Amino acid sequence: IEHSVSIMLVGDNGRLIMGRFFRPDSVTDDRGVYRAFGLPKGKYLVSVGRGQSGFFSGASRQSDYRQTFHPSVTESAKATIIEVTEGSEATNVDIQVMNNPTSDTFSISGRIVDGATGQPLAKVILGLQSKNSSISSTDWGSNQSGEFRFQNLIPGKYSIFVESQMNSEVRAEPLAVEIVNQDVTGLVMKTIRSASVSGVLAFENSDAGSYLRKPGQLQLQTFVLTEDNEGGRSRSASVKPDATFRVGGLPAGRAFFLITSNDAKGFRIMRVEREGVVQIRGMEIKDAEAVTGVRLVVRSGSSSVRGVVRAEGGELPLPPRLSVWLSVPGEEGINPFAAMSVPQVDSRGHFLIEKLPAGDYEVNAAVFTQRGRVTTKQPVNVVDGSVTEVTLTLNLKSDSTPE
Repeated sequence: IEHSVSIMLVGDNGRLIMGRFFRPDSVTDDRGVYRAFGLPKGKYLVSVGRGQSGFFSGASRQSDYRQTFHPSVTESAKATIIEVTEGSEATNVDIQVMNNPTSDTFSISGRIVDGATGQPLAKVILGLQSKNSSISSTDWGSNQSGEFRFQNLIPGKYSIFVESQMNSEVRAEPLAVEIVNQDVTGLVMKTIRSASVSGVLAFENSDAGSYLRKPGQLQLQTFVLTEDNEGGRSRSASVKPDATFRVGGLPAGRAFFLITSNDAKGFRIMRVEREGVVQIRGMEIKDAEAVTGVRLVVRSGSSSVRGVVRAEGGELPLPPRLSVWLSVPGEEGINPFAAMSVPQVDSRGHFLIEKLPAGDYEVNAAVFTQRGRVTTKQPVNVVDGSVTEVTLTLNLKSDSTPE
């Protein structure tokens, strides 16, 4: 019951394509039944349970079962490959799982406390990372005494981290731990001081009242590029009815912003101001600094871009080797998080990008081949309330030069 089933795309040789899970979010119901839909045609391995690393990406909870592939084998090389054709349905893809022996699994337990006061912190969602996988779950939140516990883990090196939560300001450095041949107990994870950003949204071309009256209708995502360029440390917060916001739990670095909405309209941040000064290449945040007086100028829209990706000189690969994203011309070198939308691409190469404000954009496509990464892009001008059609062509000829 409530176990994640992974549907993994494989090549003709039976190996995972790019080593990625295509659909890890299919969960069994109270009868043990699962259903994964919307799959592109292709060959798949289907499994449930905990892999050799102790867990695998995409699992929604800890598993008491050894990773087992359809029909009832623990080695992917011996699994039955399921082939799905367009418009078909593969049924009776049943899995007989085996319990893990309790003698080779262990637990990690401890507490998370406020680094300044030592007080326990409740309801903090934690995650666990191994060498090749990372997983978090609401089941792993700390209790009222700040206590946490990870179970059914095999020996190895792990890292415990604080999962980013909406409106949360809790931040802590990852805690390294190694399981050798017994349970690890008595760990203490201490939070550290963090920076915050607060300010207001200024809507350029719409009455924002209808969006702001509903709690949680608009969210502000903040990405921070740290000095060591370690990706984007992101945090999310709800925008309040008076259009103000506060995002906490941030490290020092350069901050970039993105507005998301549950409504039919989408939003694009046109300009970032701090105390009246326009911020061009991100907004600098110092360690533990409380940044105020931030003004985000926002434009709304309800336009769409509908398109198709075609291949020239070869066969169009399936996702995840094929990807499409939308960006703003000229912002790639200024904003490393300039990719505004990453739509799903179907097996025919069709995609739809919705909730766009009017303006100039670039539609990008990329595919991974044996020779490298092949990309293409096309500029589009989006008119408010319209649907713009676009066709992207990827040159897969052997004499072309990939990135």
